[in-house]
Amino acid sequence: MPHTDRVTLNVGGRRYVTLVDTLRAFPDTLLGTMFSEANISLVKPDDYDEYFFDRNGDAFAVVIEYYRNGGRLLVPQSWTVFSPKMLCAELDYFQIPFSADLLTPTPTSQTLLDMARNLATSKRYRDDIALRATTRASHVMTHYGDHLLHLIWFSLEFAQQSNHTSIGPHFSLDLKFPPQGPQMLTSVVLNGRTRAVNMVSAAHEFPPGTFHDGWQAVEWSTLRSFLELEPAPETKGLFYMRAKERAALMAARAEFVRALSCAVSDESVVTAVGVVKPAMGWNIIRIQVNADSLRDAYGSLPGI
Repeated sequence: MPHTDRVTLNVGGRRYVTLVDTLRAFPDTLLGTMFSEANISLVKPDDYDEYFFDRNGDAFAVVIEYYRNGGRLLVPQSWTVFSPKMLCAELDYFQIPFSADLLTPTPTSQTLLDMARNLATSKRYRDDIALRATTRASHVMTHYGDHLLHLIWFSLEFAQQSNHTSIGPHFSLDLKFPPQGPQMLTSVVLNGRTRAVNMVSAAHEFPPGTFHDGWQAVEWSTLRSFLELEPAPETKGLFYMRAKERAALMAARAEFVRALSCAVSDESVVTAVGVVKPAMGWNIIRIQVNADSLRDAYGSLPGI
C-alpha cells in the first residue's frame, strides 16, 4: 500500500478517513505499527474496505487528531460525550503516550452556570457573604466558646452546692458589661425561678481559679457584634447586601447556639444566646438554659 493511500478506520461504528503516511509518523503507536511497511501486508480490510475497531468511536476523535497534529493531544473543553477515564482507556489501547495532567478538566470546561457563579460580582453578593458569616461564627466560637461553657457549668455547680438557691427548670445567665468603652466582663447574674444570685463581681467574690486564667481580661465586643447581627464594614450602606448578610448571620448565630448547646449535652439545652436591651446602664449578653434537658441527660440535679 503506497504511503499516500487513504485508509478508512471504523471505530465503534464511526468512520475516520486518513492517510497511511499520517499514521506511520508515529511508529511506536498501535496504528503506526499496524500500517508500517513491515506489517501492512499482514493487515487486511473487511468487505467494506474498512479497518474495524470495536472501541469508543467518540473518544477516538482525540486519537486521530493526535496523528494529524504532530503528536499533540487536544482534549475536549467539556466532558459531556465521554469521560476522562474513557479517553484514558482508548489512549492506552491505541498506545498513545499521555500525561494524566492533560485529562484534568480546565476552567473552560465549566458550565455557564458555574462560570457565572464564579464571577467576582456574583461571589461578592452570594458566596462571600455566607463565607464571612460562617468565618465570624468560627472566630467567635474559638475566642468565647470555652468561656461561655465554663460559665454555664459553673452556674449548675453553684446551684447544686447552694442550699438557698433554686434556679428552676429554666434559667438565664446575664453577662454584664459597661455601657461604654471596652466590653470587659463586670459580673454574671444567674436568673432563676425565684431570685437573681450574683455569681461573679469585679471584687472577685469567688476564690482565684474559679474561672479560666485571664477570663477577666477578655474583651467581648466581637461576640456582641456577632450576636447583634452587625454587618461587616464592606456591606454597610448597601441595602441588598445588608439584608443578605443579616440572613446569613442569623443562620450562623443559630448554628453557633446549637453547637454550644451540644457541647453541654444536646441541642435542647442552650435555647438562646443574644443581646438584650441595656438594663440600668449595663450592656447585657443573655444565655438561656433549659435545665430540664440537663436533668433528662444527667439525672437528678440538686437545686434544679
